[in-house]
Amino acid sequence: MENSEDDDKAMIVWGRDEMNLVELPFGPITPSSGKTLAVVHPVHDTVLNRKVIRKTIITGSDAFGLPKPIDDLVLVGMMALTKESGFQSARVEFSVYHLCRVVGWAIDGRSYRRIENSLNRIAGTTLVFKDAWYDKGEKEFKSKAFHLIDEVDLRSRDQIDRSRKRGTEREARLSSIVWNQVIWKSFQDGFIRRLDMRMFRRIAKGRRRDVPIRLFRILDKRFYRTTTARFGVEQLAVGVLGLSPRYAPSQMRRILDRAAKRLIECGYLAEYQYCRLHGLEMGGVVFRKEVKRVRSRARRSSDPRHKHRLKQDTKQRDE
Repeated sequence: MENSEDDDKAMIVWGRDEMNLVELPFGPITPSSGKTLAVVHPVHDTVLNRKVIRKTIITGSDAFGLPKPIDDLVLVGMMALTKESGFQSARVEFSVYHLCRVVGWAIDGRSYRRIENSLNRIAGTTLVFKDAWYDKGEKEFKSKAFHLIDEVDLRSRDQIDRSRKRGTEREARLSSIVWNQVIWKSFQDGFIRRLDMRMFRRIAKGRRRDVPIRLFRILDKRFYRTTTARFGVEQLAVGVLGLSPRYAPSQMRRILDRAAKRLIECGYLAEYQYCRLHGLEMGGVVFRKEVKRVRSRARRSSDPRHKHRLKQDTKQRDE
């Protein structure tokens, strides 16, 4: 059962996304039997004025394993509910019904089980940041090891039934999570970005949504003050979206193509184009955000300046 347009208007419109989490894949895209995922980001440190390696190690629990792409949706949904509560407390109370609506899922037993399994995986996952967690309050990268969620209290059907007999059913319907103090501090410091939940739900519908959702989140961060974003293909595919480093370049591009076209279909991206980047064997890719204009798409597409805009935008890095 999908939500109607009128029903969508009653749901959360603007959520929040924590900026550290946007930059890394919270678990692999493809199913994995392993318990650990290492993410390496070579970057230029502006303070040291040299290249440094920022590394994140994601370790799943024995019982629940590494996070799955579906956990991205639940994590974003919980951040949206935290924003809705006004960031008043690290403990966030919610109903499973409301969380399902926030992420665009049907209200049924299957969705309940998905949320239960997802929250258990998130709570059981250890994140180790080696000079990779940015503390906005202190304006520096730090080494941290923690779980995103310290506690999960998800009310079962039996609990609700017992509460109904006691006449306290309404209170028993509220589940809760407790954010770890590290990520809670990041929320409080304002290292979060507004996220369009209507677009999020639109992209999340249908099959093969995992890569488009992750691409949407990183692009939404990079589009903060510009309408273009440029990445190295391998760094984006492996280091941010979570594709296997064993994939051939052509396979990575096919997956990126599919994700970018999904964002174009949803009205988020205007276009994208591959380009050469100095020192990168797989080259780069440039995305341009869709910007609503009075001028029609037909008139824009006939404008010769529009056809060459991406080439002009990437010319300086093509050599």
